[in-house]
Amino acid sequence: VNLVLDYADGGKQPPSLTGDPLLHLLILLICKIFLTAICQSSGQVGGLFAPALFMGACIGGLSGRALRDNFWPWAINLPDFGLEKAFSVPATYAVVGMAACLGSICGVPLTSVVLLLELSGGKDYGVVLPTVAATGVAVYVELLCKSP
Repeated sequence: VNLVLDYADGGKQPPSLTGDPLLHLLILLICKIFLTAICQSSGQVGGLFAPALFMGACIGGLSGRALRDNFWPWAINLPDFGLEKAFSVPATYAVVGMAACLGSICGVPLTSVVLLLELSGGKDYGVVLPTVAATGVAVYVELLCKSP
């Protein structure tokens, strides 16, 4: 996922990718959702932890890239408060998406926030509030979908 996002941001193209890398990321996301559903419904051991992280990274990366490409002119510009542009890089959105998906799919919101903040390096605590907010919303939507 990070390799595709890096290429989409102007990095060198890996030899295995030809065409639009964001389309590849979308295809990978759809295939992963489909194959995880098949694996879980068949009763075979496949787990949900790694697929939740992968799907969250794809959704977050695609969302971050869409925000940056389509809504960048509307970004908040507050130079007095040290905010030149309010949008972050798509990799940050991927980390937030990973925490939100893991928290809602596995039912561990606090663990997912702490785990992803530590996995992402733990040096930039500016991403804590968006991660907590996204995980809270994801868990709330998951609970709404479960209720009769």
